[in-house]
Amino acid sequence: MAFDLAAAKAVARRVVHDTMSLDAIVEHRTLPAPTALRVRYHGKQSVIGDLQSEGYPMMIDGIDRVIFDTEELLLKGVVVERGFKITITSKGWNNAVLAVDTQDKSEGPIEEIWRVTKV
Repeated sequence: MAFDLAAAKAVARRVVHDTMSLDAIVEHRTLPAPTALRVRYHGKQSVIGDLQSEGYPMMIDGIDRVIFDTEELLLKGVVVERGFKITITSKGWNNAVLAVDTQDKSEGPIEEIWRVTKV
């Protein structure tokens, strides 16, 4: 029997999402009411510039992303689009508010990835 890479990725992503996701409330004019979801937040820095000859970056850019579970979105009838407001309600996050901006290319099964800005 051949190894099914797509199935293995789906299982791994499910475990990661279930383990690392945060409680959140999403709001948007297209939703009848604020909706509870579980999301994963990723923040990273992108260093841009001439690191080889100058030895330091010209610019440091923050990249904030939120990853939604496509199965949960389908189950709850949520279609994410620009302008969604996400409030992360998990303990320790102090009700951080994010605004959905642009969608990133999917990196595989189960995930819908959006860039966000901190409000």
